[in-house]
Amino acid sequence: MACFLRLWIFFSALAFSNALSRWSERCTDVSIDTSLKSKVSLPCHFNTSLDSDTVTWRHLNNGDTLVKIIADGRIYFDNPREGRVTAFPLLVEEGNFSILIHDLESSDVGVYFCELNSECWRVKITESAKSIPAQENTVTLSSDLNSWLFFLAGACLFAVVFIVFYHIGLHNRLRSWTGFAFRNQDSTEPTITTVYDGIQAKGRS
Repeated sequence: MACFLRLWIFFSALAFSNALSRWSERCTDVSIDTSLKSKVSLPCHFNTSLDSDTVTWRHLNNGDTLVKIIADGRIYFDNPREGRVTAFPLLVEEGNFSILIHDLESSDVGVYFCELNSECWRVKITESAKSIPAQENTVTLSSDLNSWLFFLAGACLFAVVFIVFYHIGLHNRLRSWTGFAFRNQDSTEPTITTVYDGIQAKGRS
């Protein structure tokens, strides 16, 4: 009995693998990389010959059937995802059976099949990598760098102003000291005229 069960499991797995392989060969593959909360268009195009042809959209991850689109433009929603799934009946006559998912959620990510008889479109939706924290770090680093640049610029400006005023003050002090020295010299030392007048006075006496 155990041997028979093992054989049954083996052949079942083999049959499923072959069916999956044939399914993969007949499907048109599309990969979409997007972010959550965005709108995603899932493409699907067939050449239909009968108005009764029915195209079915399924989500492989949870086995849900989202919507059935009839070639004559009729649409039947099985799981519209709370109104976030949109179909386009006016495009059906052109063979366009694409749908649109609004406000993408994490549960929407995965593989979708758009099927018509033996034809198939397989659309894989993946969530793009998040880069927001890196951007925030970059902004923070840039802000810190700007603060340091402003600080250095202010320090340099203060140093230049200090040096200029220091030299101006030093120059003024030197001029005042020089004038004071000349004034003292004029008042204490005898001039040539004073000496000459003294000699003449002695000669008269």
